[in-house]
Amino acid sequence: MFILFCLLHLQQVESKVIYFLPHSHDDVGWLDTVWNIYEFGPGVKNIISSYSTALLKDSGRRFVQVETIYFKKWYEEQDIDIKQKIKQLIINGQLEFAAGGWSMNDEATTYYEDIIDSFTGGHTYLYEQFRIIPRVGWQIDPFGHSSTFAYISYMMGMDGQYFARIDQIDKSERLKNKTLEFIWNPKPGIELFCHINYRHYSSPPGFDFDPLRSSPEIQSNQINQKANQLLEYFGQQAAFYQGETIVHTLGDDNEWSSAESYFKNIEKVIDNINKRNSTAQIQFSTPHQYLKRLNQQQLSYSVKFDDFFPYSDNYQSYWTGYYTSRISFKGYVRQLSKEFQQIKTFLSKQISYNNIKDEDELLQLLQNHNQNMGIVQHHDAITGTAKQFVNDDYIKLLQQSSALLDQYMRKHVSILAEQVLDYKNYEFHTCYYNKTISECKQLDVWLNSNKTVLLALLMNQNKIIKLPVPNLHYTVLDENNVSLNCTLLCDNQDCVLYFIVDEDNIEETQFYKIIPSNDKHPANTKRIEITLNDDSDLSTILNPQTITTNSFKLKYAYYKSSSEYRQPSGAYIFRPDGQLNPYGSITHSSIHYNDIVTELIIKRSDVVTKIRKYQHLKDEYEIETFLNSVDFIDRSGKEVVMLIDTGIQNNDIFYTDSNGLDLQKRVKNFRETFNLISTEPVSQNYYPVTNMILLNQTNGQSVAVINDRSQGGTSLNQGQIELMIQRRIGTDDRRGVGEALKEDIEDPKCQQTNSCKQKKGISQTLLHQLIFFDNTQDPNQARRIQLREDMIGLKYFAEDFSSKFNIQKNKVIPESYLDEIVVLDEDSISKVRIEPKSQYFIVRIHNLQEVGDIDFEFPKSVQYYQTTMNGLMTIEEWQSSKLNWYKLNKTKSQTQVNQFQVQPQFISTFIILR
Repeated sequence: MFILFCLLHLQQVESKVIYFLPHSHDDVGWLDTVWNIYEFGPGVKNIISSYSTALLKDSGRRFVQVETIYFKKWYEEQDIDIKQKIKQLIINGQLEFAAGGWSMNDEATTYYEDIIDSFTGGHTYLYEQFRIIPRVGWQIDPFGHSSTFAYISYMMGMDGQYFARIDQIDKSERLKNKTLEFIWNPKPGIELFCHINYRHYSSPPGFDFDPLRSSPEIQSNQINQKANQLLEYFGQQAAFYQGETIVHTLGDDNEWSSAESYFKNIEKVIDNINKRNSTAQIQFSTPHQYLKRLNQQQLSYSVKFDDFFPYSDNYQSYWTGYYTSRISFKGYVRQLSKEFQQIKTFLSKQISYNNIKDEDELLQLLQNHNQNMGIVQHHDAITGTAKQFVNDDYIKLLQQSSALLDQYMRKHVSILAEQVLDYKNYEFHTCYYNKTISECKQLDVWLNSNKTVLLALLMNQNKIIKLPVPNLHYTVLDENNVSLNCTLLCDNQDCVLYFIVDEDNIEETQFYKIIPSNDKHPANTKRIEITLNDDSDLSTILNPQTITTNSFKLKYAYYKSSSEYRQPSGAYIFRPDGQLNPYGSITHSSIHYNDIVTELIIKRSDVVTKIRKYQHLKDEYEIETFLNSVDFIDRSGKEVVMLIDTGIQNNDIFYTDSNGLDLQKRVKNFRETFNLISTEPVSQNYYPVTNMILLNQTNGQSVAVINDRSQGGTSLNQGQIELMIQRRIGTDDRRGVGEALKEDIEDPKCQQTNSCKQKKGISQTLLHQLIFFDNTQDPNQARRIQLREDMIGLKYFAEDFSSKFNIQKNKVIPESYLDEIVVLDEDSISKVRIEPKSQYFIVRIHNLQEVGDIDFEFPKSVQYYQTTMNGLMTIEEWQSSKLNWYKLNKTKSQTQVNQFQVQPQFISTFIILR
């Protein structure tokens, strides 16, 4: 009977070709730091050496390499002979690079520009070393998949994508319907083939021969039995896929450090099976080889339009907590990202002006920072799901490369000051634009010493400039010695200077003088004490002279984290124990009105909120939240949320952005592609809010919140926006990290008195922009705020020795061919991002608008090519080589535009040869 059973399974697979994909999943930090994972334990260093040696012994063997950051490190340590052999393995097709970014990035909490940078950096390295460009994606471990990532992958030149984690109900349905392979059409014209692995990303059960696992070496008398076991397994798998070829991973986390032994054991079984048939039935292969063979079969596939959030692996376990976990780290990464994008474009212009003398040093600094930014996009880094000491190491890496880049920038600003103002040997400093003066020490020292400060403002596109300053009187002068309208707002000694610049005369490099007054006793900011509660309409209070129909209320609350054994809350999983509880009550509130900004301060026991209404911006509010350490409830934690109640009738529908691009429609307790079984009514309705959450009502009235970092969000009640702003949890959710999400810090006060009963959690400041608008009249209004927040001005300070500018000196404004890249509609919501390479510039035109194409012009004096998003293939090369797929149902097609037009929420990429 057993023999007959095996023969039946053999008949199921005998017409199939089975491809094994040997791979090692090597996290770029998680339970240990990036470079410890490389060096120690099985060690990625040993893994790459081991599989390389094994591949050289047999040309029939294959391997899949994914994380470029690790391969680059290993390759640079090899001698010339090994490097030549590796190049030959790549030429032979034995070693294939899948994905090819610096790390396997997360898809929920990453911003789209950082994903592009990680891919571009990794792909550029692989192309320069080996003349290859990865053509297949490999996202086998991220906890959900985004539409924007599919778009970016496609535009990088990918022919397909491999996944492992999708919602357990979704996978069950796909198994029944044979739709584990499908076409993803997330936006018009984007058609990405996707394959979902049959068994996570592991080897078939009983066929994992790595020292980390338990499968014993196969003895000669076991080969037939093991071959039948494998045939039975593949017979089961074959029932769930359409094609005559099936594919399966061979490997797991940190495997293949003993590659020769692994290959030999599995080859015993492969040889036995293949000898039973006239044709080779099982072989080692690569991800792209499988796609090409499948493509030749001309099968038709179903089409998916929505994304893959949220992800759950059982009915109590929604992986929606990591959207917010380590939110302070998420804010740090986003801040560095904004600065990095601005710096790259600014320095590209400087190169084109022939104003950079040490270009090789600069390009190396940019590459190093690009690598570190790519590392932290990893799906256990930016997600907040690594161990605490690993997260600390990520911060250290970022601080190292950003400090070196910052040092270069400060030196270059000194050169600009000499060129533009004839100011010699000025030493510039910088601090983050939204920090308090206590964290901007040199600026504090100068101003408190009555020294004039020279402010260099680079790449600014905003009308209002904010500076943290001490509590003094100030005058602000522009380069024409015109005194600018400014105001000082203080909360105790925490003061911010606001001044207005002339938007019509904004240039890439501008200088201002900040002059403190000799008056040592300035008048305190006049504030009016008012009485508020959680039901107060804040829009009326902030607009006393204006009739506004848009009302909103603001409060904070928390969910108690579940510590139930069956499934506790943790770094990955959000599982509340019960309903919302109020988080602090209002103890004091006051308001200050002036002609630049009105500021309302609301103080609670652990939260201080500052809501600002800038007079030149209609129906828009800036909400700054300072959140103190979150206390535990016994062993459980708290998951703190901000609640904004509006009058919008959204009827259980809301929208969240996809990595900062397309808005995704969400419906409470509903999934577009499968029937949701409602088991966790809160966490199953949480989605990643990387940049924006929005509510609409049928008459076109809309409200949106634009955040300054990724967090989880939802709309559980009519007209209400809920955003999670902190999580501090006393339990581990048993998904591998093995550590509670506490983010403990030492409290200096209790250390001094030796009275610490328990450690404090981290405190932080978050910014949210709230906007009301008419979606029928101006559908792009929320995107206008996104653009403003992305295009931050870079600020550098120096002690000045003169209280006035020399306006007799003619300011020379440099020009180059890069200045001729112009978006024709000046009011369009668009970015021109430029990245320098040694022989060319990558230019990307971003259309952030919800509605409306943009037109742009390129310089006629240069040689340029439109390319894939990584800048490595011309559009013509890509179109002529990509795989095209047949679809069962109609896809959203892209409207044809010319080369110098960009559709809404699309990005066009060019290279300009230098």
